[in-house]
Amino acid sequence: MTRLIMLCVLLCLPGRAATPPFAQRVQFVIDAYAHPKTAGPLGYANIAAKLRLHEDAAQCSRRLEELLAAGPTGDMFWMFPITAIAYLDQGQLSDSARQALRSSLRTYMPYRGDTENHWLLYYTSLYLMAQMWPDQSGDQWYTGKTSAENLREAEGWINSWVRLTTTRGQGEYDSPHYMGLYFLSMSYLAEWAKDPAMGKRRDDAGLFDRRLRRRKSRWHLRGRALPSV
Repeated sequence: MTRLIMLCVLLCLPGRAATPPFAQRVQFVIDAYAHPKTAGPLGYANIAAKLRLHEDAAQCSRRLEELLAAGPTGDMFWMFPITAIAYLDQGQLSDSARQALRSSLRTYMPYRGDTENHWLLYYTSLYLMAQMWPDQSGDQWYTGKTSAENLREAEGWINSWVRLTTTRGQGEYDSPHYMGLYFLSMSYLAEWAKDPAMGKRRDDAGLFDRRLRRRKSRWHLRGRALPSV
């Protein structure tokens, strides 16, 4: 799961913003998922990586339909890779694969979760999906709410979380494994949110810097080095 999280963070990073050494590490990870060494059917992460590289669109389309026909699982942990696929598609997927993806958001009801990182993943994905398919009625969504209502609910929760985090701090157990989940959500919004205010939540809140400084200080106090991407 940690590897999938980091891949999704890297997939939505704009290449123009990366320095050459970091860009090489990003490319290495994406290539590894796009061209797995072990034989076997593609997963959501492999499909997303291939779409980022604009490779094997027909294969990605067929496999995505197979995965969705088998029935989505994973709740909010299914939502964030499928959101990446939706935004990395950019006209590459077949019409039937794109329709299967859209239909899954009507027929599958992902559990919102019960912790801070779960809710942020859930609402970030819901926000971006509602943004991608605006002006749709409640019967087209698993929530039973319209696109506008889903967008408004997700935006309200995310804004509330940012305010709370930057004024009083986080309420969740401060595990280093959760850091990637917060980075993932903020990276998605920074790259794909059309509303400039939502896209700037990461920078306005200084969330990346806050969490990195906090984590770095704690790891150093324990005599350990902070892992690099």
